[in-house]
Amino acid sequence: MKICSLSDGWKRGCRCLSTSYQKNVVAAFNAAVGSWLLKPEAGYIEGFEFFNTPDKSYYRTDVLAGIEYSGFNKDSRVSIEAINRHINDFDKNLV
Repeated sequence: MKICSLSDGWKRGCRCLSTSYQKNVVAAFNAAVGSWLLKPEAGYIEGFEFFNTPDKSYYRTDVLAGIEYSGFNKDSRVSIEAINRHINDFDKNLV
């Protein structure tokens, strides 16, 4: 069976590539303290599907922390962000 585009899906003998849908829950907070901006964020995303494990769906947890300084002058800023993305129930077949 050959793989066709989505527009060929009704033709006989084609297997369509389909898109998967994801559910997201994200929370963010910003706090300005003088010339500093503090930016924590957290997210939960489910519905990841991979070719190596077609019968299983995965979810991911994201945590971000950032800080920004804008006290030099009105046109310049320095920003640093760090993020941790974790695929939960990781399967070694994904490697």
